[in-house]
Amino acid sequence: MNQREFAWDPIEKASIDELRSLQLKRLQSTLQHAYRNSPVYRAKFDAAGVHPDDCQTLADLARFPFTTKKDLRDSYPFGMFAVPREQCVRIHASSGTTGKPTVVGYTRNDIDTWAGLVARSIRAAGARPGDMVHVSYGYGLFTGGLGAHYGAERLGLTVVPFGGGQTERQVQLIQDFKPDIIMVTPSYMLAIAEEFERQGIKATESSLRIGIFGAEPWTNDMRHAIELRMGLDAVDIYGLSEVIGPGVASECVLAKDGPTIWEDHFYPEIIDPETGELLPDGEVGELVFTSLTKEALPVIRYRTRDLTRLLPGSGPTCRLTAWQREPRPSNCSTKSKPMSAPASRSSCGPRGVSSAAWARPSACSTSGRRIPDQAASQRSMSCGSRTDRRQVVTPSGRLSVSFNRRLSRATKAWTLGCAPA
Repeated sequence: MNQREFAWDPIEKASIDELRSLQLKRLQSTLQHAYRNSPVYRAKFDAAGVHPDDCQTLADLARFPFTTKKDLRDSYPFGMFAVPREQCVRIHASSGTTGKPTVVGYTRNDIDTWAGLVARSIRAAGARPGDMVHVSYGYGLFTGGLGAHYGAERLGLTVVPFGGGQTERQVQLIQDFKPDIIMVTPSYMLAIAEEFERQGIKATESSLRIGIFGAEPWTNDMRHAIELRMGLDAVDIYGLSEVIGPGVASECVLAKDGPTIWEDHFYPEIIDPETGELLPDGEVGELVFTSLTKEALPVIRYRTRDLTRLLPGSGPTCRLTAWQREPRPSNCSTKSKPMSAPASRSSCGPRGVSSAAWARPSACSTSGRRIPDQAASQRSMSCGSRTDRRQVVTPSGRLSVSFNRRLSRATKAWTLGCAPA
């Protein structure tokens, strides 16, 4: 196996002050870009009595109006784009099951940025140079398949672009091609595990070492079940098509306590869902994102309708976490070195860690925020009805010295529209 290390983005080794400085510079540029080029944002800013020049600090972002899914639907299909449609190299869209689809455009630079973020996320999940990735997310207008595909290619990995369905053949190709990583929804991973069992094949003896799961809610019990049945390490990836797609935040394989938010590209806030008031880190509220580098469709204070909280990273070089997930059973993985970190947890920080960096304390962020991961037994979810707000349980750590917040995996029920009981 090629023992090269993956390259790191310079910002992943930056100080928190350097990150905040970059965020402010990019935020100011994004606000100017949205105001100049998107009639929808110009009207919203003018109605709120704010101008991009009013943003002199990160705290000034709270003066700007929110963006909601209704804004995207009201401007369907391309009304919120901040570049001419002809400059978009790709269009993605939601299914539109609860109304008009939300349409997202990407410039060539947006695609490049997105691929880099997914590559960073896959590296954080424990990918090694030379790995093969089996992609079982759906391709098409859904962002999952192509997002995973381009990210894995960017990292220099071999991609098997299978897509969804044909479960019997999925198992056949996993057995024949021997991929190291699978990217798929957690529920379909269980279906693949059942197919292994139906064929009389021991899934724990397959080549799969890592599973990167997203696009639907899943509990820690589900994580444990997947790890025990498949003999791999299961990690969480978080994203929304309106914000960019998968790769907004991703979990570190060493910690498994919540996705790291890539704050050099997305600025997170937590607000009171009723009043819209900004809440401090650690308090439960609605997750809000502002994109910092998107060209075609910048989003300013986008209300995700996900209820969560921002927590610090979970290593000694990070602040302590408020919630801790149940310990992973020690026999979960039969094909990789134990993922439990040493008592100091110095290697569990928000930064993505390649196999070569597992033992290095320097591979951890100094102040990583994350989305906490609460024990599955403390969650109660009902999938019978939809509500305006979904509760999210995605943890988020930070991958860099500067990335210092993660998402809580406390009550996640996002993409399936499940409402907590």
